[in-house]
Amino acid sequence: MAQSLQEQHPDVVKVTRKWNRWQHQVDYRPFKKNKLILKPGVVIPMSEDNYGMELKIFTEGQGND
Repeated sequence: MAQSLQEQHPDVVKVTRKWNRWQHQVDYRPFKKNKLILKPGVVIPMSEDNYGMELKIFTEGQGND
């Protein structure tokens, strides 16, 4: 897989040896200046989305209710 990725993107991918295995290493710096371009009609909400999670504070001796 690492070799295939390097063949497809030789400008940003190197194949290196890590953890006794061949791994791909990507240099993402060339993409740092890219700006996000939204499709027409896409609206990003400004409010937070906690995905239904709640923070519960438990004190010593309290159960997991």
